[in-house]
Amino acid sequence: MYKFLKTVWNRTSYPVSIILGFVVLVQLAGCRDSGTVGSVGLPSRSSEINTDTTQLSDLHTNALNAYSGDRSYFSAGHFQDPLFGDIKSIGLIKPNLASNNGNYFFDQKTQMKLKLIINKESVYGDPSAGEKFKLVEIAKPWRGQSWRLKNQVQLVQDSVVGSFTVTSNDSVTVPLSSHFVNKYGNYFNNTDSTRNTDYRRNFYGFALVPQNSNKILAFDPGNSYFIATNIKVSTDTTTQRDSLHISPMGWAYNLNRKEASDSISGTTKVYNTLEKTLSFNYDFSSKNINPITLSKAELVIYRDELQYNNSIAQAGSNVERPKSGTLYLHLANSGELPQSIDPGSPLISATYNDSDKAYHFNLTRLIKSGSLENIGSNMSFYIKSGRNDGVIRSNILFNSNAGTKAPKIIITSTNNSNQ
Repeated sequence: MYKFLKTVWNRTSYPVSIILGFVVLVQLAGCRDSGTVGSVGLPSRSSEINTDTTQLSDLHTNALNAYSGDRSYFSAGHFQDPLFGDIKSIGLIKPNLASNNGNYFFDQKTQMKLKLIINKESVYGDPSAGEKFKLVEIAKPWRGQSWRLKNQVQLVQDSVVGSFTVTSNDSVTVPLSSHFVNKYGNYFNNTDSTRNTDYRRNFYGFALVPQNSNKILAFDPGNSYFIATNIKVSTDTTTQRDSLHISPMGWAYNLNRKEASDSISGTTKVYNTLEKTLSFNYDFSSKNINPITLSKAELVIYRDELQYNNSIAQAGSNVERPKSGTLYLHLANSGELPQSIDPGSPLISATYNDSDKAYHFNLTRLIKSGSLENIGSNMSFYIKSGRNDGVIRSNILFNSNAGTKAPKIIITSTNNSNQ
């Protein structure tokens, strides 16, 4: 039998191979009909992919006076940026009134210092150059929660509490004047029930006033503190000396910016401080974009990387700017600014893509979910550059007059004739 089959195979091997090939093709066709390949989601032969690109023609600039107190950081310093202007910032800080059980006393031996922690990753200017500051008493009450960026600080003239210089260090400890210590000590030694109220109403802390223009620093109030040493401690039997750590009660900063000469046409400067933000209107509803056939929806905004980098080189080889960070897209009522976008709840964010020098907002999910339906006429889309966290950041983006670099909305859809 074996010899017979071998003889048949040798004589008919070519036709049999054809038959086997045909059987394999039939089996593959059967698999395709079962839907296994179709589940991959590839367009059918009758599908058509369409891409529609629309330039944003109504991109507007908004100038807001944002809150700048009780943020993660507060800024102080002075720097002349050839692109983003002459920027001067004054910081404000006030110590808490430490609790006192009646056994602790400030006297002539008591001293106070302020230890400031510096965010070295957020230096605006020359990190190695020295920035000089004077600590000057504040003349009027202020509250961190209600302080705004453009508020002006009222100072007590000639009442210098201390001074210091920051080079490349990440912290600085500043001895405070005896006048300031005595003034604080009077409130600390008071044990009346009104001590806290009197302190909040009448003790205003001091300002960090820059004395030159090498850089702007971001101070970390969460890790900074005041320390009082040689506090008198009295008990029924002994008298000794002790020290006390005191956290900040409030902090804030203001910012005065003298704009530099206009940048190249087709660009807009934007700041995380909300001094300048962008806004636009666009119909993303199902009346304008079919969510069923939508494959991808993207808002693309380009950054002027060349002008940004050239201006740094112009300022000096050692100059740095804090990274401009992420762009955030908000939908907000114009009558509820700045609080509706600061911090607000952004719809989506976009990080910088170095390959095409642009930020890409993927709007597909928002459109498909119906989140952008039935938007009121008083609502607009707002774009802010980075979070308003107390660090000063600057950015420059191409606007509607930038030709091929103008912001655009790209809609990709799939039209299937079998639908």
